[in-house]
Amino acid sequence: MSMNPFDEIAVEEAVRLKEAGVATEVIAVSAGVTQAQETLRTALAIGADRAILNRPAYFATAEHAHD
Repeated sequence: MSMNPFDEIAVEEAVRLKEAGVATEVIAVSAGVTQAQETLRTALAIGADRAILNRPAYFATAEHAHD
């Protein structure tokens, strides 16, 4: 799963705001299946300080439905 281009632009702008002193921290957040980790790693590579993956139980169930 790759990062949506609009999300990538948003992360880049957030990093610019941090570098300009307007923001103090950039946190990337995603809710979903384990494949979202790649998207969060991309956000970290762009310059986000932290990344959070929220995996509600219904996502975990759906993720294993294809096994």
